[in-house]
This record gives sequence, C-alpha cells and structure tokens, in this order.
Amino acid sequence: MKTSTEPIPVMLVDRENIVLPNQLANASVVHQSNNYCIANAIDSAIAQVSGQIERVFALDKLGQEATIEHAIQLAKNEAINTGASEDNLEIVDFEDIPLAY
Repeated sequence: MKTSTEPIPVMLVDRENIVLPNQLANASVVHQSNNYCIANAIDSAIAQVSGQIERVFALDKLGQEATIEHAIQLAKNEAINTGASEDNLEIVDFEDIPLAY
C-alpha cells in the first residue's frame, strides 16, 4: 500500500512482469524479476497445509476414546507428510458420527 504521493520503487513479479512497461507512473524505478515464473511457488511455500482422514473404525478393540486419539494422530501424520510443522499442529474440526446397523 502506497502511503505518500512520492514516487516509490516497484518490483514486478509473476506473469505481469512480461506485459507491463519498464516505466510506471509514480514509480521511481521498476524492477522486473528474471525469475517471475516462481512467484506463485513462493506463495505456495508459505501457505498453510492440512491433514484429513475419513474412515470407519471398529470400536471393539480400542474403545471410543483410544480410537478417536488414533484417528487424530492419523490426521496429524497426514498434515506432517504434507509439510506441516509438528510444533504448530492444531485440530480445527472434528466429527464423530456413530453408525447404526
């Protein structure tokens, strides 16, 4: 966000780099990255990741509490395998649906 009327430096990234001119109004200098094609990769690298499981468990061996803990650990492992930091894991949604049959 520009906070003054003074010209400021501008860094062009992503595909706009190849279609915008070398000079822009109110820009003191325009820097165009030679590596514009990786700009989206940088955004992806800092994005949050998640892990999710949807499974039917038999409760006769472990019981409900232990089975829920096991399911939570499976979801955490899924998130870690996707790239999540083990130190920052957080359960944001949990649903236990009993099946009648």
